Order: sequence, then structure tokens, then C-alpha cells
Amino acid sequence: MPFQKSINKYIAILILGLFLLPMFTSAQSIEDLQNKIDSQQEKVRELDKQINQQRELLLKTTGEKKGVEGAIAELEASRKTLQTSINQTQAEISKSELTIEKISLEIDDKKEKINAGHDILASTIRRINEMNNVSLIEVLLSNSKTSKFWDQIAQLESFNKEVKRSVDQLYDLNEQLAGKKNEEEDEIKELELQKDELAGEHEAVESTKAEKNKILKEVANKEKTYQQILNEKIQQKKAFEDEIFAIESQIQILIDKNLYPEADTGIIGFPVPEPVMITQHFGATAFAQNSRIYKSGSHPGTDFRAQIGTPIFSVADGVIEDTGNTDAFPGCRAWGKWILVKHNNGLTSLYAHLSSTIVKKGQTVTRGQTIGNAGATGIVTGPHLHFTLYASQGVYVGPYTGTSGCALSGAYGPFADLDAYLDPEAYIPKNYTVAPGA
Repeated sequence: MPFQKSINKYIAILILGLFLLPMFTSAQSIEDLQNKIDSQQEKVRELDKQINQQRELLLKTTGEKKGVEGAIAELEASRKTLQTSINQTQAEISKSELTIEKISLEIDDKKEKINAGHDILASTIRRINEMNNVSLIEVLLSNSKTSKFWDQIAQLESFNKEVKRSVDQLYDLNEQLAGKKNEEEDEIKELELQKDELAGEHEAVESTKAEKNKILKEVANKEKTYQQILNEKIQQKKAFEDEIFAIESQIQILIDKNLYPEADTGIIGFPVPEPVMITQHFGATAFAQNSRIYKSGSHPGTDFRAQIGTPIFSVADGVIEDTGNTDAFPGCRAWGKWILVKHNNGLTSLYAHLSSTIVKKGQTVTRGQTIGNAGATGIVTGPHLHFTLYASQGVYVGPYTGTSGCALSGAYGPFADLDAYLDPEAYIPKNYTVAPGA
């Protein structure tokens, strides 16, 4: 009968048109892209192994040779590790780009299915309306046997259930589409972070070259040994810390201890990759009332072992309060490139002597996110990370004052009330080692 054939026809169209036909449009392309993504992921894993091996070798040989030869060897090893890291980041970027392309195809596929489903359902609903205009008496009288009548009624019920199932699946497709769009947005953000990291790594490579040339020039232009030059830098570093102390001694900000967390293990993370070694403790100044005493002089923070190019992490969620580079101001021998992060828990952290900064003022960051690369900018005797932890209420960014080179050149940097300084070792995880003499 025509009526029965119509029902069978629309059920077939609904099933084939809505859920089978669009599946073949981009399935092969998606599969090809996934294979390429898997290949890039394998490349990333292999490069990661190489980086770990190179870092272990670098850490093992650091400090074995003294003087110019040892410093140059360390810089060359750092440059080699950085180049491998650059290759890895480029592989990560390629993987992310392929992933975005794959997600985009999946989004298009979902849209095709949804559009096809809309068209078919619209046609089906129109047909149902036409059928509803035929009364049950007319359907009954058009059949010679009542058994055929009841078969057609059963098929109509089945058909209605199939339509309902199809509508439900359309809703599911819409939800999947929204999920894919969110996934694509997340992947794009990750890609942007990877590109920032790549830029930072390239900058760090240039920093190794600059530091190497600087060492060779200093030794060549002065009738002094390398160790004498280092001793001179130590005195300059001490003068800078005294200058900071003199400025900050005049700052009067009431610090409410209820506005930041009490010291406890792991409240913040490590600012450098593990394994972590501390090369100089915090303390030995008038503001270090609750810290251990660093016998050789004042030190407004904690130093971590880190070769040029080592990724530097935000220790907690927060916002970039500011960044700067005191080396850009002639005669200012201070922090070099630095980043100040205001965290969500009442703490603020400073990262100094960096080779690159890959974040901007006002940017939101998360715990463990790479924000820059370690270096040897500013007043240092060698590459490392200087890390300071403050109570947020007592720290600000402003100009240097007095008659120093920093003040005369118009440089700016972070300053704090002396009571705002906190001992980082009271807040970080405890699985770190301490260098002899720290």
C-alpha cells in the first residue's frame, strides 16, 4: 500500500540521511590528522628525553671547572640544551596546530550532521502533518484486512519513536559541537603560550651568547683574573642590596598578618624545575626577623640553581603586577630582567636576573605556568634565579631614589616594607637540596 511504503521510505531517509551520510565527509581527513598528531607527540617525547639527559649532564658538570673555561663550558652546554628545548617547543606548536585543524574539521562535521538533521526532520514533520489529516476511519476502510490496519498503526508508533530519538540525537550533536568549540578555544590558548615560550627560549639563547662575549671581553680588557672580576661583582651586588635596604627602611606600611597565609609546606610551588637546589638562603638583615640568618651578609630573597634558559614558573595563581629590566637603564646595576606576580592568596613573588620575560603586566597566570627563563642579567656572579616572597599589602613598584646609578637613570623596580618580606623556604615544598656554603 502507498501509505505503508511512505512510512518505510521516511524511516529509511531519516536513519541514512541524518546519521550515516555525513560521517563519510571528513572522517578520513580527521583520521589522517590524528596520525600526524600522534607522530608529533612521539617526537615531543623523544626530545623531552634528550632535554632531561642534557640537563642532568649540565647539572653534573656545573662548577667542576673553575674560572673562564668552566663558565664558557657551562654557557655552551646551556645553549645546546636550549636549542633542543626550542626544537621540542616547535614540535609542540606543530602538534597544537594540527590538533586545532582536527577539531575544526570535527566542528564542521558536527555542523553538517546538524544541518542535515534539521532538513530531514523538517521534511518528516511536514509528512506527519499530511498523514495526520487522514482519519483512522479512512485508513481502516482503505485496507481490505484489519491486520494490515493495525500493522500500519504500529509502524506509525515506531516511526514517532524514531523521530523522537533523532531529535534527542540532534540535541546531543549540539552539545558535542559546543564542547568541540570550547576544546578548540583551549587549544588556541595553549598554542599562544607555547609560542610565547618559544620566543623566550630564543631570547635565552641570545643571552648565552651575550654572557659569553661579556666574560671574554671583561677578561681581555682588564689585567685581572676571572676570580677578581667575580669578587668585584660580589661587592657590587652587596652595594645594590644595601641600596635596597636603605630605601626600604624608610617605607612604613602596616602589615596585617591575617591577610596572608601562615607559613606551611607547599602553599606555593617551586619556581624552577625539579630537582631543586637552593644556592643562597634568605636572611641576615634587620627585616629577616623570623628567617634563618645568612652569615655572609643581607639577602632579600632565596637563590635557586638555574642555568640560562631554565624555564621559570609562577609559584601560584595570580596576576602579573609588573615586569622590568634595570639593564635597560645606563648605570643601573640591579635586578636585570624581573617579573612581579601578585597572587590570589595575599602573597606576591619576585623573579629576577632573567634572560627573558614572556608575560605582560595585567596578564593572568596559573601555578606552574612558565613566565620567563632564568639568566644572568643584572648584578650576578653567574646564572641563577633570585626569588623573593612578600606579603602583597607591603610591596609596590616605583622609582629608585637617592644618588645611585639606578636613581639617576630613572630606573624602577619592586620595593617593600621590611616587614613584608617572607622566607620562601617556609612556603615551598620540602623536597629540595641546599648547596654547600648556602
